[in-house]
Amino acid sequence: MVSKKAIKEQGDKLSDSDREPLQQAIKKARDAIATNDAAAIKAATMELDQSAQAFRSTLGAQSGPAQTGEPEKPSEDDAIDAEFEVKK
Repeated sequence: MVSKKAIKEQGDKLSDSDREPLQQAIKKARDAIATNDAAAIKAATMELDQSAQAFRSTLGAQSGPAQTGEPEKPSEDDAIDAEFEVKK
C-alpha cells in the first residue's frame, strides 16, 4: 500500500490530476473507518488499493523503462553473506 510518506516523497513527480484520485481514496477510507460500517470500509479499502496501484504504475512509468522481471544473474564468486547465532 502506498503511504502518505510515499505521496509526500514521490508525489512532486506527478501532476495534481495523478495525485488527486489517491488522496480522495485515502479520505474515503478514513471516513469509512469513522463510520464503523464493515461494507463501507471494505469498499473504501478496495478503492484505495486500486488508486495506490495506479499511483505506483504512474510513478514507475515516469521513472524509466520497466524492469524485465528476470532475476539478477548471480555473481561469479560463491560467497554467501549471512548472519547466524550458535545455540548451546
